[in-house]
Amino acid sequence: SEFEPHPFKKEKCKNCGRPWQEHKGVISEKHLQVFLKAKIDADNKRLQEEAEAKAKARAKALATKKASRTAEDEWFFDDAQDDATSEEEQPGFQMLEGGDLKSTTATAIPTAVEKQP
Repeated sequence: SEFEPHPFKKEKCKNCGRPWQEHKGVISEKHLQVFLKAKIDADNKRLQEEAEAKAKARAKALATKKASRTAEDEWFFDDAQDDATSEEEQPGFQMLEGGDLKSTTATAIPTAVEKQP
């Protein structure tokens, strides 16, 4: 017999009460496309909700991790934001290489070395 959707339960047959998947060959293409589209939409919605749930869980875990930091640890993690500025812009200690040392005009202070008898 031909598949006719139940008025209240559209996925079941009006005549036999069986689901639409069991009516291969006797279900019309129009009904089949409606059910397949609904199934694909439900799968996409489920995947999107799972992705949102994972993102929320990841954000919550990151917030918990940041909240659990002690004051002693803050100096280490605050450095990550300072990395945006270049080393030339930061005052203070600078690392010099061997060539840099030769080109500087540092003079040594002469000291008197006395010979002891």
